[in-house]
Amino acid sequence: MRTFFVLLVLFVATFGSQSRAETVYRPSDVRITLGSWTLTPIVVSVGDLSPRVHSFLAFVDKNQVSGQNLTSVWFVRRDPGVGGWQAFAWEGTDQWQAISYINSVLSIAPAYDAVWRTSDPKPDVMPSSPEVPKEYDNGVLVIDPLSAYLSASSSRDALVEVLVSLGYKAADIPFEKFQLTDQCEGDEIIDDLTQGVEADEAIQGDAGGVFIASNRLAVTCGTVWCLPWTWVVPSGPWGGWVNTPDSTLTGDCTLGTPPNQATGCRYRVTHTRYRPMTVYHQTPLCVITIVRTFNISECYTIITCCPNPGGGPCTPCLWATTPAPPPPGLSPSWICF
Repeated sequence: MRTFFVLLVLFVATFGSQSRAETVYRPSDVRITLGSWTLTPIVVSVGDLSPRVHSFLAFVDKNQVSGQNLTSVWFVRRDPGVGGWQAFAWEGTDQWQAISYINSVLSIAPAYDAVWRTSDPKPDVMPSSPEVPKEYDNGVLVIDPLSAYLSASSSRDALVEVLVSLGYKAADIPFEKFQLTDQCEGDEIIDDLTQGVEADEAIQGDAGGVFIASNRLAVTCGTVWCLPWTWVVPSGPWGGWVNTPDSTLTGDCTLGTPPNQATGCRYRVTHTRYRPMTVYHQTPLCVITIVRTFNISECYTIITCCPNPGGGPCTPCLWATTPAPPPPGLSPSWICF
């Protein structure tokens, strides 16, 4: 209960004063991979202002997990007047518990479910009472008896690595390592990543956020090495809606009500649009290269009854085959089947 209260206070303190304008939370299309961990920024848009990073949800590659390792950590931005970040983690290993909880707390639409970078299969029914996360710091839960010792230990990095290898409830996240951050602190690194994400979000495309974050980290840390990462960002806007080739007729139907009933053909069509993405990689020597480009897709399917008063071969009607945004009440899916 205490953790939920802390989260609520963070939520209200950070964004409550802006609540008069429409406030929308969503996961960003930008994602950052550090070692075996992938960070998905959660951004908030208030009115017409540019999206601002609210938090980062970090998921570990489940292939790197053993025993009771922590697999989901949420870094939440504190009130601007206070600064810094507060972290929470889930004891359970099902990453959809974390997604479901955050969707509930921030009212994030189900249409974004496929944006989250998890390999866990999505449940047929999302949890109605998802697990509430607990406060996290320095690789373990704050309530863990080892927490205070790890925070004060110069061997913290090695100890966390051992704990993770033994299947303990711990997380080995690169930007929390003392031996890597040197003159930096984890909060400063997340601050610099945030600047890059917000630059990309401001134009809804590739604004060079990867270079902005890298340059800021170089200044912040004052070192000649860089934190290795993979940065995925939209490289252009969404394209227009197009019909996919699998449009099919699915049987007879009727239009209207007696006595003005007419025979029709049931028609199924999927509308799709695409967005280009670019993958950057940064090496420890601060060299940033483009690894590849690819498209993400967004689609929706409608089934409608097209008139066929004369019987015989069915002919798709115009409104079923004309590409258009989803009608009101129908959200697009990020995965097209």
